[in-house]
Amino acid sequence: MVAATTMAVALQGDHEARCAAWAKASSAISLAALQLIPPQLGRNKKGGMLITSAMRDQSNKTRAACQLVGALTLKTCHDILGGDLRTRAEKLHDSELYAVECANGVISFFARWGVSTLKGALSTLTRLRAFAEAKGEYEAADEDVYPAHLVSSFLDHINVNAIKAAAAYHAKAAAEGRELTTQQQRRDGRSAAKTAFRSLRFLLDNAKMANASRDALVGKRKFGTTTPTPTPAIEPPHYAQLCYLAAHHSSPVVRGTAAGFALVASQTSRFKQAQACAIVAEKKGILYTAVQIDKSNEPHKQSARPAFGPVLDAYGSRGVIDAVYEALQDVEDGCFLVRDNDSSTGAPVDGSEFTNGPILGGRADAALQYLLALPPLSCSPPTVLDFKVHSLKPMMLKHAARMRYGPVERHGLGRFSGSAAQNAALVPEPAELKRHKLRCALLPDRYAQDAAFAADARTAFFVSRDIQRLVKDNSIEALAAMEWAENPEMDDPVLDEPPIEFTLRERLEMTARLAKDGLLDGVDGDYGD
Repeated sequence: MVAATTMAVALQGDHEARCAAWAKASSAISLAALQLIPPQLGRNKKGGMLITSAMRDQSNKTRAACQLVGALTLKTCHDILGGDLRTRAEKLHDSELYAVECANGVISFFARWGVSTLKGALSTLTRLRAFAEAKGEYEAADEDVYPAHLVSSFLDHINVNAIKAAAAYHAKAAAEGRELTTQQQRRDGRSAAKTAFRSLRFLLDNAKMANASRDALVGKRKFGTTTPTPTPAIEPPHYAQLCYLAAHHSSPVVRGTAAGFALVASQTSRFKQAQACAIVAEKKGILYTAVQIDKSNEPHKQSARPAFGPVLDAYGSRGVIDAVYEALQDVEDGCFLVRDNDSSTGAPVDGSEFTNGPILGGRADAALQYLLALPPLSCSPPTVLDFKVHSLKPMMLKHAARMRYGPVERHGLGRFSGSAAQNAALVPEPAELKRHKLRCALLPDRYAQDAAFAADARTAFFVSRDIQRLVKDNSIEALAAMEWAENPEMDDPVLDEPPIEFTLRERLEMTARLAKDGLLDGVDGDYGD
């Protein structure tokens, strides 16, 4: 039996043998990475194994990282891993196990970033290689070393083609008489080159892949800009619609889905975090939860964070929270607020039962849009298509601004970076999250010891109370007729008063007085009138 030729022997041979040896070493990590792609997690059937949002998120990031690593050259992977290139190449040529080990290292390096970042980098790199080959720059495509003039031409090519494609899309819609949503109308293609440039900078800064994106010819170029059009926030009439469906719709799937969305809005949570959220306890009108997916991509910054919101819904009842408990009764360890269903699109009307997992992505958007299109609100297309799950978080923040709460209070209400909810002392212990049930727990007692956190919870409580007042005084149809882009016409003298600005000293004195009166304690305080 003839032994396999080692790289050391091949390098002593002729030019063709040496090229073949290096080619085999160069493709080793790529081939190993593609073999390590994990299977895509599908939607769970009821009674099957529970797949949480955190599991799905990690699986998607690992898949994207594997696909990106499979497209990188040996030199780029080596720059990430470090060491001696010749030694690593010899080991890769001779050992498949070593190739898997190296691939795992590079995959773990990239799996820290989000799926869209990794997919964007892969798409841009693939298109840049194809562009280089089309221009006859075969050496640059083979070595992934792209000169500045080639990168600049590539970005110009991206820009021109994207603008043409956007114009053709708008013309086709006009010819067919289709109304485009706000998001579709803003797609003019002018940001495509800037997005590609950012992907190249990501590869240069993190993967050390030489692509000339720092060269003056590329780095100082002017990119077309578009006026940002944020996803519209849901307003009190939309929130009242979700609360109404949660309490009165005949389908348990519709009730549970609507209740989950309403709870996400009242918790002022990002939807992705709400789908990795443990319900911990109810204490004195406040529902305490703990989100387990942090927004940061840096591992040392990622930690479970406390969250809060009112227990009672827009009608001052327990309709929403009871519907959520009912929907999650057999998946208490699931840690999510909106449960998926067995429909093909995510629309709860088409689902006959819940599945064992959170609803995510386009399915979640479709479910929210369907619920807003039901009576009594009956949002009509294309208006309803503008609403996405990102529309849920800003609702309480916008209404707090209408109530003349200052930026400090709104910052705490949104639990943004630097707020009381980011306090390391309030981070839930893993054992507490593992044991969580839909019950009263000890964790809120620890939250309530932080006066600033309790004050933020009070803000959420009073904003919710004001929404309850509006819903009590107006029907959903009347609320929908108000102009919510500005301050709606409300008979409330408080809204006619000028905003109150407190100095730091005044805020500290007020906090001390409230604490002395027991009004900052989330457990023993009274949140009533």
